[in-house]
Amino acid sequence: MADPRPGTQDRDTQALTLAAEAIGRDFGNLDDFPVEFADTIANIYFKFFMLALGELFTTRREKLSTDPVLNFMDVSSDLTASVNHVPGMVKELREMRQAGRKDLFDYWVTFTLDDLKYKIQNAGEKSAIRRSLERRFKKSDEIGGLYLIMRGNIPPQ
Repeated sequence: MADPRPGTQDRDTQALTLAAEAIGRDFGNLDDFPVEFADTIANIYFKFFMLALGELFTTRREKLSTDPVLNFMDVSSDLTASVNHVPGMVKELREMRQAGRKDLFDYWVTFTLDDLKYKIQNAGEKSAIRRSLERRFKKSDEIGGLYLIMRGNIPPQ
């Protein structure tokens, strides 16, 4: 594993290393999930560590303010909430699947993508059909294939 201390690598590499280590610590790995879901989790962790290293990621372009402090507070609160929430959610999803509830597992994976990846406003108040229509017109700000890039630094389960 590369040395993640400041000054020893560029910021992207530091954030990738720290995010991969955190994913390994929090989940083992995400190979048992759909690739799109694993990518979304990897992007959340990567953006969290980029923010921690001083890089401001804008997760909701329409919410940007001219005030950099408000932007920082918005982005950091969204990312912190996601990083704190995702481990419990992944644990519950794994329990659903192990209990033979693939229908619930599939529903919640899709719902999570609608909320965290596509940022569908008020997703919990919309039907799956409505969200699928909105999803078609949403652009994600994620880095595609990021989980696979990180995968080499995550120990097998």
